[in-house]
Amino acid sequence: LALVECVVGLTSSATAGASAAAVTVAYGNFTAAVVYRVWFPLSVALSTSDAFLGLITRGSSQACARFQTAQVTATATLTTGENSTLADVTDLVTWSSSAPSVVSVASDGVASGLTSGSADVTADLFGDEVALSPAVLSLVVAEDLVAISGLDVVAFTGVDWGTTASLGSVAPSATLVPAFNITQSLTAEGAE
Repeated sequence: LALVECVVGLTSSATAGASAAAVTVAYGNFTAAVVYRVWFPLSVALSTSDAFLGLITRGSSQACARFQTAQVTATATLTTGENSTLADVTDLVTWSSSAPSVVSVASDGVASGLTSGSADVTADLFGDEVALSPAVLSLVVAEDLVAISGLDVVAFTGVDWGTTASLGSVAPSATLVPAFNITQSLTAEGAE
């Protein structure tokens, strides 16, 4: 280990030995010891709540068909050589799709269906820097229409009373028919 301006780094000579190093820092009469461990990734696994992306709306002459989206999560098994743990590395991997015209994958792991077909979503952790095989998950995009069983309003932005008069000027006996305008975009993410 080399300590340079408060940065601890491994040098090329640190290829084997203990899985941890204790570094003691002294300043005047104060000393503090910090244990550093190197956690190395052994494998990456992908998971999603729904590997089947169904059709939400059919395309018309003015609009394209819309398909569901799914969050894909990347979990790495990390080890020190003595201990191991699981860690969410979804934001650290590089995402790709074997068929970008069928499924697109955003940098946060959200996979979006674009057209019918299937695609393998791949997550690569650290690229060529680590000898680790990329993780692969197959997704299917189908023309099966998702049945929406119900929607919950998550944002209520206003009411249009159908009159230009203010509520204070409307007589209590007047009949008002409310029309609700919901500006929140709602999408269905599952079918029953």
